[in-house]
Amino acid sequence: MVFLGCEELSNIKPSMDTLKITSERFKSLLLGCLVPTLFSATAAYADSSLSLSNRLKEFNSVPVAVAEQVMAAKPKRASSRGRRACHQSSAETILKRANDYQPYIRAASTRHGVTEALIIAVITAESCFAEQARSPVGAQGLMQLMPATASRFGVTDAYQASQNIQGGTRYLKFLMKKFSGNLPHVIAAYNAGEGAVDRYSGIPPYRETQEYVRRVTAVYKRLRGEPAAQPQPAAAPDLASTLAKLAPEPIRRADTRGYFIKPDYKWKDKNGRYATVPVSTSRRGVAPNTASAVCRDTPSAQIRNVSDLTKRRNSWKRHHTVTNATSLASLARTIGVSMQELLRLNRGVSRLKVRKGEQLLVWECSK
Repeated sequence: MVFLGCEELSNIKPSMDTLKITSERFKSLLLGCLVPTLFSATAAYADSSLSLSNRLKEFNSVPVAVAEQVMAAKPKRASSRGRRACHQSSAETILKRANDYQPYIRAASTRHGVTEALIIAVITAESCFAEQARSPVGAQGLMQLMPATASRFGVTDAYQASQNIQGGTRYLKFLMKKFSGNLPHVIAAYNAGEGAVDRYSGIPPYRETQEYVRRVTAVYKRLRGEPAAQPQPAAAPDLASTLAKLAPEPIRRADTRGYFIKPDYKWKDKNGRYATVPVSTSRRGVAPNTASAVCRDTPSAQIRNVSDLTKRRNSWKRHHTVTNATSLASLARTIGVSMQELLRLNRGVSRLKVRKGEQLLVWECSK
C-alpha cells in the first residue's frame, strides 16, 4: 500500500471521480495524511526544551530586580495586627480625626456649656468618627444616639453630623445637671442610662459600662493634657493594724435609751386613760435596744393620709401607691418625706419618673 499525502486528498474535487475511488485507495489517502501528523506531534512532546521542568526553570530564572519591581507595584493589604484601637490613639491623632467635625463640636460646646474635650472623647469611644456607624442595638451616628434619645432631644436625622453632635451634647448637658457634674456618673449614664446609675447609686456593675467609663475618661484626660493615673504601689501591712483586725470585737453594753419620737396626738389604754409610756420606734435596720419596745404609727398626719398601713409581727410599714406617673421630688412633697429618705427606703427607684401603680415605702417601724 502506498501512503499518499494530505495535499492529494485535499485536491480531490467533489465530482463523479470521487465515487470511483475504491476503499483501498481512500484508506491509503487517509493514512498518508494522519501518520505524519502524529509523528510530528510525538516529536514535539519529546523535545526536552518543552518539558514542564524546563519551563519552570525558565520561569524561575527571572532577574531578582524585575521580581522586586513586580512585588513593589502590587498593592499591599493593610494589616490590623499591631494597630492601636481608636481610644488608644494619641491626642494629635484624635484631634486630626475630629478636624472635619470641629465647627459642629465647637458650636455645640458653646451653646450647651459642655467642654469640647468631653464631646470628642465620647465620639472617639462611641464611633471613632464614623458618621454612618450603627450598633447592633440600633444606636446611630457619631455619638451613637438611640432612636428614643434622638427623638427626646430633637434629632430628626441621627446620621447627619451636625444634628447628631447637637443631640448628644444636649444629652451630656442634661446628665451633667442631673448628677451635679460627677463626670464618671455622667459617662456611665450616657452608656447604660440614668436609671441604672440611680439604681446602683453610682457606676453600674456592668463590664461594658465600666470599660466605657475608663476609655472615655482616659481620652478626656489625654485631650486636656492631664497625666494618666499611675497605679500606686501597695503599702506594706502594718503589724499593729493587722493585729487589731484579728482581735475580737469588745462586747458592748446595750444602750437603754433607744429612739423616741413624740407623737402629735395622745394614745389611750384599754381603760380609756391616756398612756404616759413613751413611744419607741426605730430606724430601718436598727432594732431598739429595749426588750419592751413596741411600734406605734407615724405621728405625721400627712403621711397617714396618703399611705396604707401594713402590720406585721415585728414591723409596721406604710406604702404610698402612685396614682399618676411623676418625679420622685414631686412625690416627696406630696407625701411629706424627703427625697433622700425615699431613695434610702426604696432601692432602685427612678428620680425622674415613678410609674403609675408603683408602691413606695414611706415609713416603717421595726421591733
